[in-house]
Amino acid sequence: MAVDVVPDPDDVLADLLARVRGRGATPLLDRADPVGEFVVPASRAPGLLAELPHLAAAARDAREADHVRHLARLARRCPSDSLMEIRFEGD
Repeated sequence: MAVDVVPDPDDVLADLLARVRGRGATPLLDRADPVGEFVVPASRAPGLLAELPHLAAAARDAREADHVRHLARLARRCPSDSLMEIRFEGD
């Protein structure tokens, strides 16, 4: 099984999620736990893709925008394989 990873040693994703959390536009991402694990199965990837533009809009610099692009690239691959999933692993 191949694994792709979007490393995040500086907690870029946690910062982005904090900026959009609770505003009603990202119900799936609002469930991500910065210190726990959150799994998005392939069947939910379209919903994740629909929410990622809100993260992109919250990006303050190129590094954050790149992070969202990497997540979108992974999410676009999910519909091709129902066994794929995206794991958000916190600290």
